[in-house]
Amino acid sequence: MEFADEFDEVADSVANNNKSVGIDLHFGVFNTVTKVTANHNATGVVLSCGVGEGSAVLVSAHGNTTANLTETGTCTNLDNNAP
Repeated sequence: MEFADEFDEVADSVANNNKSVGIDLHFGVFNTVTKVTANHNATGVVLSCGVGEGSAVLVSAHGNTTANLTETGTCTNLDNNAP
């Protein structure tokens, strides 16, 4: 799943077993992911936040090849399980 605008929001979603990124919000700065699961992808979740304008809440990401949760900028994080 790739999104290419600012103010992108993904919620209550599952993206498992993809050969690339599970959830990709690497454009923009006001992006938010809430209550998502991304397992067994190349990368689980990619999130661009700018300076505190985006957030990752209740992200569960495990078993991804490159990274489970990658953030650019300063994101607000709450109750994530993406070691």
